[in-house]
Amino acid sequence: MFIKVQHGRGPADVDFCSITVDEGLDDDILQQRIHSIARQREELQQLETELRAQVIARSEIMEMQSRFHAQIQEHEDAAAKLQVWIFFYLWGLCFLLPLCKLS
Repeated sequence: MFIKVQHGRGPADVDFCSITVDEGLDDDILQQRIHSIARQREELQQLETELRAQVIARSEIMEMQSRFHAQIQEHEDAAAKLQVWIFFYLWGLCFLLPLCKLS
């Protein structure tokens, strides 16, 4: 069975469709083709869903990495300031301790 579908425009701008039927193919073969195409469509839809999920996951991971890098930089800055504070605190103690012994 061979089906040919043609779409066109008539003189009155009305859509029409003509179908030519070839009786050479039986219904079983057509049903198998329909089933095969439906299965392929389902596989493509599943693939599309998986790819969309990967895109969403990738963008969320990149956003998380960016936030973590910012937090790491903040912690490094805070640690550096604390080291400077500790240095001057200990430096001050070194000068105060000898004075305390004199009293």
